[in-house]
Amino acid sequence: MSAISPLFSAFVESAIAAIVGAPSAPLPPPVPVYSAMARTFPANAVKGVLIPPIGQSVVISGRSFNVSPALQVRNDRNLIVMPGMLQQTLPVRFQLDQMGNVWRIWILSANESATP
Repeated sequence: MSAISPLFSAFVESAIAAIVGAPSAPLPPPVPVYSAMARTFPANAVKGVLIPPIGQSVVISGRSFNVSPALQVRNDRNLIVMPGMLQQTLPVRFQLDQMGNVWRIWILSANESATP
């Protein structure tokens, strides 16, 4: 058993020396985790300017709309945000449900608001 210990330690030492002394290969360029995709909006999504706060009704481009119980507000990264978090006037696209209530709001980025 005593002959195995020096043999094992020699093996470990040579493995460590091989790893430490090995030349490092150049790293490939970093790959982005995700790429920002252009959002597509439904054909009936209307462009406007949202004036917060959002309660039982919402004002978009000077018109008052009732809010649907299923309202979804998405930010410029397409993440759902709570309506109460909106504190400033924002460019948006919005969609009405069959009752005429606002049920989807997309906050537009600078590029999206520049497109017609």
